[in-house]
Amino acid sequence: MKTGKAAKLFGVDPNTIMDWTSRFPGFFTAESKGEVHSQREYQPEDLIILNTIRVARKQNAPWEKIRADLEAGERETTLPPEAMTLEGESALTLYSELRTTQLELRSTKEENERLRASLSEKDKALMDKSEEVGKWKALAALYEQMWKDEKGSDK
Repeated sequence: MKTGKAAKLFGVDPNTIMDWTSRFPGFFTAESKGEVHSQREYQPEDLIILNTIRVARKQNAPWEKIRADLEAGERETTLPPEAMTLEGESALTLYSELRTTQLELRSTKEENERLRASLSEKDKALMDKSEEVGKWKALAALYEQMWKDEKGSDK
C-alpha cells in the first residue's frame, strides 16, 4: 500500500506516515522505507505498526513510550473501521500468522539455547569422567607393574 493510501486509511497526513516510518525504522519493512523500490510500499505488518503508533499518539503517549511498547512487542491490531476491507482483513490475518510464527521462532530459539546449555554441561561431565577413567587406568597400570615387580622379586 502506498504512503498516501496508508495516510488516508489512518486519517493522517502522508508526511506523518513518513515521519513515523523514519522515527521508528527498525520496526518497518525495507519496502515501507523505500529500500526495495523507488517508492514506499507498506506491507500488512507495517500497517499494524502504523496503527499502533496512531493509537498511542491519540493517547498523547511520548515517543519514548511508543518505542518501548513496540520493542516489547505491543501491537494494536484493531484497525480503523474503514480499514476493514478485504485488504484490512488480509492484513490482520497475515499479521496474526506472522506473530504466531515469530512466537514459535522465539520459543524454538529458547529451546535451542536450553539444549545447548544442557549439552555443554553433559560434555563437561563426560570430559570429567574421561579424565577420571584415565587416572584409574594409570593407577591400575602402576599397581599391575608393582605386582609384576613384586612377583619377580619373590623368585
